[in-house]
Amino acid sequence: MLLDLIYRRRCSVVAIIGVAKNTGKTTTLNAIINAAAADHIKLGITSVGRDGERVDLVTGLQKPLIWVPKETLFATAEEALTRCCTHQVLRELPLRTAMGNLMLCKTLTAGEVEVAGADTRRDNKVVVRILQAAGVDLVLLDGSTNRIFSCAPSLAQGTILATGAAFSSSLTKVVQQTAHLISLFGLPSPSPAISARAMQIVQQKQVAILKRDGKEVIIDIPTLLMRSDEIALQMSGNKGDILVTGGAVTDRLVKALTSKTSAPRIIATDMTHIFITPLTARALKRAGGSIEVLRRATLLAVTINPWSPWGRGFPAAKFLAAVKEVSPVPVLNLKRGSDE
Repeated sequence: MLLDLIYRRRCSVVAIIGVAKNTGKTTTLNAIINAAAADHIKLGITSVGRDGERVDLVTGLQKPLIWVPKETLFATAEEALTRCCTHQVLRELPLRTAMGNLMLCKTLTAGEVEVAGADTRRDNKVVVRILQAAGVDLVLLDGSTNRIFSCAPSLAQGTILATGAAFSSSLTKVVQQTAHLISLFGLPSPSPAISARAMQIVQQKQVAILKRDGKEVIIDIPTLLMRSDEIALQMSGNKGDILVTGGAVTDRLVKALTSKTSAPRIIATDMTHIFITPLTARALKRAGGSIEVLRRATLLAVTINPWSPWGRGFPAAKFLAAVKEVSPVPVLNLKRGSDE
């Protein structure tokens, strides 16, 4: 099913991200790998951060391992190679991580790999290009929980979101957070004329207020961190003004704008620059405000894990039905082998 969705959207790079740790991200990754292997698809695999280790370094819990077929290409840090199946190092990449330089490798047997990849968006773009140049049909980008930039449209053509009971013992909270992340993929883009100007502003690493009367206020800073109140004051009372930023859209910024501005409108680069809670998103909507993105990301599917390693869990059918109600894309319970 997942591979069919990838085929349908003609994705050559797919990111897998999780709502939290232990929500089934590695299970989702393995499901795609198994289907691709059965279809004789040449795979390239890397990670934003680290995955495939036997024990989670943060929680101390056992983790599912990443299994790959023979002749899979993967990029991982040098220190992780001792925990990979029999492989050949094809080349050392000019990219450094906390676990050493990245190495481009090929598995010589089927087996387990640990992928500890590049830490930045820029470096991951380089890794993806190298894997594609090496002739892979599909690159799978395993996204770290706290680095959602892996699903940026400039990096991946499609994303699969894994959600589960490990996020919270409350089914309502899990579904709310899942719905919030899903909604970020559905954010609209501004009109072509506004998009063109906003893209120029973002590329120049500026922040700008596009006034309703056509004037612009250019602010020569790359980020709004610690400047939220100042920006809100400049937009105070001016309904119809648009804030354009290539930096992070945070709770603090949105709260400042909604407290001083009528129906604030924000344009961000893409959904990976938006770091607001569901509560703040609802407050913005109530205030008549909105967030738009210059590049829209594509959500292919949502997978669920009703089980939690801390003993919490939900009835699978109930959880599946609840997530389906908030998702415009297919929702799958991979442990049960179907979406039923």
